[in-house]
Amino acid sequence: MELVLELIVWLFVQVVVEIIGEFLWEGATRTMRSRAGRLVVGVFVGFVGGLIWGIRYTDLPTYPKTLWVSLALAAAGIALAAGTRSSPSAPPAPRHIWRDLAVPPWAWPADRLMGLALLNVAIAAGVLVGYLAA
Repeated sequence: MELVLELIVWLFVQVVVEIIGEFLWEGATRTMRSRAGRLVVGVFVGFVGGLIWGIRYTDLPTYPKTLWVSLALAAAGIALAAGTRSSPSAPPAPRHIWRDLAVPPWAWPADRLMGLALLNVAIAAGVLVGYLAA
């Protein structure tokens, strides 16, 4: 009887995990298709990473250096984005992920630079919240 009960519980857990996992996977793939979805996920992950980092360094007498580095990178991203010229009427160039990775940051388009800035603001906010909350 114990084996049958264990088998039923195992089967129930497998079905529930499969249904929830499939739902989450479909949602994640739909989210990651759009630029805004990738930005939201990146900001969330950056905030959580910064939060963990801030909690890790609560014993420091001053704010962690990660806070200042993230704020400096955010400022640099905003400054570079403000300096880029982009023509809204120009058709988008074909995208190749491996070539896009090799482009230096000063040649990035403004939206990518703003993504960098938002990510670093989220990291800095997470570090600050983690450092002050713990």
